[in-house]
This record gives sequence, C-alpha cells and structure tokens, in this order.
Amino acid sequence: MAHDSDSGWTLGSFSVPNAIPQTALAVTTTEDEGIHVYYGGSTIACWRKSTMLTQVGMTAASAQSSIPGSLVAAISWGTGSGLNICVSFQQAISEVSQYQWVYSVCVAWIDQKC
Repeated sequence: MAHDSDSGWTLGSFSVPNAIPQTALAVTTTEDEGIHVYYGGSTIACWRKSTMLTQVGMTAASAQSSIPGSLVAAISWGTGSGLNICVSFQQAISEVSQYQWVYSVCVAWIDQKC
C-alpha cells in the first residue's frame, strides 16, 4: 500500500523486484524530492529508488556493492541545492561504508563516500 496526498491509498505503487527475502530497508523523505528507499538487492548491491516530484513513478540509481543481508540506514537534511542524504551499509566483512548524495545546482546526484 502507498499513500499519495493527491490520490489517497493505492495498491502496487511501489515494488522492489530484485530485493532478497527479509531484505533491510531504509527510508528517508525530503521536501524537494519525496521519498527515498534504500535496500539490499539480490545482486550484492545497495540500491536507491526515489519518487521525484517532477516525474511520474519510481527511478532507480546509484547501486553500490554491499554484503547481502546487511543492514541499511539513511538520513537526510537540507532542502533545494543544500539537500544531503547519507546512507550507511556494510560493504565488506569488517567495513561499514557511508555514501553521501549531494543535490547539486544542476539537478544531478553526486556519489561521494563520506
């Protein structure tokens, strides 16, 4: 189930077809970009899906290697050109990585390792 302020509750609005069973999800919201969902996929990657207010539906971006079944955490702050999202997940047996997505003036995501 998904809720949109314009259309209310709907079925089938969001799916994660490459997620493994019992995958960890991390969700954060932003005023400018909507909802961002980070999850571990079956291809040993941490994926991002986001709802863009200027686009219809979901877009996928920024796959990073990770260990299947590892936890994922996300936090966001700022708005407009000052928007930042930091995502933490396990990238190696003894390493937890953080990636920061910075929203630039040219409306593009820049992957930066924190």
